[in-house]
Amino acid sequence: MVPALDGDWAGAHGVTASGAVLVRPDGIVAWCSASEGGPGTVEQALRAVLDR
Repeated sequence: MVPALDGDWAGAHGVTASGAVLVRPDGIVAWCSASEGGPGTVEQALRAVLDR
């Protein structure tokens, strides 16, 4: 279920404006980071989610 958004997308997903959310095609949150990570953070998350 997608939450109703009032313009605060980051707050609705529990991240800051510099954070990130990785959502599967079925709408399930696979990974999120509340704030900006270091280099390679998203790549590491994708590898973990994809088990590679």
